[in-house]
Amino acid sequence: VPLPKDIVERFDGRGMAVVGFELDQVRRSPSGGDDISVPMSVAYNHHFESTMVGKHAAFEKIRFSGPDDPRLRKMNMGHGVPSHSEHWTVRDLGTSLGTLPISQDFGGANGGEVRKSFHGYAPGFAQVIDSPTHLQVTPMQIDTWHRELMNVSHPTRFVPGPVPRTSLAPLEGPDAVYSGLLECPVTTRIRKEVEGAYVAQPR
Repeated sequence: VPLPKDIVERFDGRGMAVVGFELDQVRRSPSGGDDISVPMSVAYNHHFESTMVGKHAAFEKIRFSGPDDPRLRKMNMGHGVPSHSEHWTVRDLGTSLGTLPISQDFGGANGGEVRKSFHGYAPGFAQVIDSPTHLQVTPMQIDTWHRELMNVSHPTRFVPGPVPRTSLAPLEGPDAVYSGLLECPVTTRIRKEVEGAYVAQPR
């Protein structure tokens, strides 16, 4: 996503110090007006990663040879990369003559509460980026919108939708106030065979 023009022009050839950030999840207004916040009960953000690049860097799509590609081991994102076939990464264009970072990663280990919550750094600390131009976001979204029984606009009332058979969340009654998808139940549609063994011994 391109950064606002005034930001790009203001920090062209200079470092921008990011001392915090705030975000929201919105949808476009059908009338073309202001963006509309999406109810948290409709779409839940489990976690996210984001990267900002400056004019001396660029986002580049690389293609892997398969799950054993050695480059995958260098891209440990906690949950791993979203795909073992291709991935977007940052490429240094080699045009920077300074010492400031040409890209920065931003993230947070929180989920839905990340929205409209200011993420501020301690006084005296910042993430600095040279000549910022673009921001990329990788959200891990969980779709909890029951299309037939829920309104996507405010106000809305949560209604549990379809979940895998392994979900233990209640689907009816007074305790049915959240989607079982938020507990990341294992699907029965994918079979995985794990090879290897280990022994855990107490010290």
